[in-house]
Parts: sequence; C-alpha cells; structure tokens
Amino acid sequence: MKEILQSSPVIAAVKDTRSLEAACLSPAKVVFLLSGSIIDLPDKVQQIKRAGKRVFVHVDLVDGLKPDKQGILYMSRTVRPHGIISTRPATIKLAADCGLQGVLRIFMIDASAFHTGVQGISACHPALVEVMPGLLPGIIAKLRQRVLVPIVAGGMIEESAQALAALKSGAVAISTSREALWYGLTEK
Repeated sequence: MKEILQSSPVIAAVKDTRSLEAACLSPAKVVFLLSGSIIDLPDKVQQIKRAGKRVFVHVDLVDGLKPDKQGILYMSRTVRPHGIISTRPATIKLAADCGLQGVLRIFMIDASAFHTGVQGISACHPALVEVMPGLLPGIIAKLRQRVLVPIVAGGMIEESAQALAALKSGAVAISTSREALWYGLTEK
C-alpha cells in the first residue's frame, strides 16, 4: 500500500454518487468511501474496483452496518473492499482478523487526543493512520517520530499548498474530497 501512495499520494475521499463517478475517472489510485448503506455498498465497491482502484470503506459511516465481528465479516465476505476505515482500534483489529487492511482515523483536537491516538495505533497495528484535520504539519511530524505506521493527512485540505505541507511533514498521502486535487498537486 505504501508503494501505491508514494506514486499517487492523493486519495479520493468520496461522499456521494457524483463524486464516486468522478473518483473512478480520476488518476487517484486509492478511494476512501465515506458513505453508503449495506444495500448499495457492494455495487459501489465493485464500481471502484472495476476502475482499477483500491477501495477502503469507512465502516463507522455505513447505514445499516454495525462495525462488530459480524459486520466486519459481512464487509470481508460480501462487500469485499481492500480495507476499512474506523475511529475504533478494536474494529481495525477485527478487520485484520478477516483479512482486510485497516485505516485508523484519529482526530487531533488536543494533547490528550495525540496520546490516545498513539495508544490506539499501538493496540491495533493499522496499515495506515489518517490524521484529522490534515492541516497540522507539526503534529504529523511529531506523530511520524512516534509511530512506524504510514500517515495519511485528511480533512479540510482544499489547496495544493496545504497538501504539499502535509506531505513534507511526513504524511505518505493526503485524503480529500476536493476533486481538483485528485488530478495532482502543484506548487505555486
């Protein structure tokens, strides 16, 4: 996964059908699916896969899905994404047990959240960590010194300069719903 993100460091964050179609046509190689229901999720995941992209589903945001053992088994056996996203370390551990990669999403709101995030990473050993908001290059650099897990900067990144600052601070990728950034980053 790290190799894919090194060659294509912008992750398309998708919240609706229109942006799903745009993400499938974009050069982004990884898609974070941030909406859906247990009814439409298998079709959405297959659409993304047919476009040649890796797909991660935010299981905390799926309507009708409880991110417990049975819910994660459903994801693994029926929906079949490459991985899942969750704010819960226990859910990331369940995903690994089912053969899915996990992205632990952590919200950096204060020093306590930083320490809780480090503990969560140590507890579940995710494939990636998504730091929210992604506009915190100093915190990303500090976290990068504390953990070996690749970091994705996500949330509130709307300009190339913001994305590039996150990448320069140690993030391997950024996730954004800003479609213009899916086509590349430019320094101004």
